[in-house]
Amino acid sequence: MDITHIPRSIGIIAFRFLTLAIGLLLVGVQPLIAAEPNHDAVTVRSVALVDSALLASIPREEFVGSRVIPIDGNRDVIEQITAALDGLAYLDVVRVISHGRDGALCFGGQALDAGVLEARQAEVAGWGKSLAADA
Repeated sequence: MDITHIPRSIGIIAFRFLTLAIGLLLVGVQPLIAAEPNHDAVTVRSVALVDSALLASIPREEFVGSRVIPIDGNRDVIEQITAALDGLAYLDVVRVISHGRDGALCFGGQALDAGVLEARQAEVAGWGKSLAADA
């Protein structure tokens, strides 16, 4: 079994997530769409990963149509995202709402940047299993 392509695949998945989120931050778009709380895994096609510190300041109607997943900046962010996406499949949209800076998303005091994604590539690679083929 040839596994030489796996690091590249992990990098591509991580890059897609990070690029989407950072791009939305840079252009000033509010990357929101999310959820009624009782979506089951079969019907969820969109999720919003939201810094829990920001959640109360966002009008609930901004979340219609997706599952809202609060991300606690005081806990391991990669672990929370991995757990939240586990069991979900065919997601068309993954939105990230957080603070940011050049090249990084910030959840509380944690910065999620290319270095963190690369260091945690085994976990990040699993995120791709939740995406639809054309996402």
